Amino acid sequence: MELFIQSLYATYLLLIVFVPAILGYYFWKTWVKYVRLKFHLKQEYILLEFKLPKEITKSPVAMEVFMNSLSQTSGEATWFDRYWGGGMRAWFSLELVSIEGQVKFFIWTRNTMKKTIENHLYSQYPNVEIAEVDDYTEGVEFDPEERNLWGCYFVKVKDSFFPIKTYVDYGLDRDPKEEFKIDPLTPVLEYLGSIGPGSRFGYRS
Repeated sequence: MELFIQSLYATYLLLIVFVPAILGYYFWKTWVKYVRLKFHLKQEYILLEFKLPKEITKSPVAMEVFMNSLSQTSGEATWFDRYWGGGMRAWFSLELVSIEGQVKFFIWTRNTMKKTIENHLYSQYPNVEIAEVDDYTEGVEFDPEERNLWGCYFVKVKDSFFPIKTYVDYGLDRDPKEEFKIDPLTPVLEYLGSIGPGSRFGYRS
């Protein structure tokens, strides 16, 4: 009898300690998802097209500085902003698109980040042209009988001793003379420029 009472007491302790803790954990996870979704749906998103000058004298370090500038805490600076207001860091989609052979560069982001992006780009590329444009996918209706649609994700599948080469591996960080430069994007841009009428192709990261 005494053993039975001890078992009941232990079960009671488990119920009053662990069950509320587990329920509280899942409630918290659900709450965070809810407030973040609510925050996300309130945001206005835009698409910016930027046209770089034909001749760029700066090394790729300038673009790296711009990319680093996108890592900021705007929107989730405090605990209250993150877990009550649902604030999240702004994320960006950098898109390289060919529309019937015309190669274009886009940045998709929140409307509130437009000025920040412009300032950072102009600081590195004073001659760049930036304009807010309509989504290039609008007006494109997919009809499987008339159009072919294909997409994929690229992921790194080999170990770290097969690194993804960067501009440092090509010596571009040393800013070599024009005749010694090796631009790893050239094959991609040439292919995108060869896309024929009625076709669209794009990379997004």
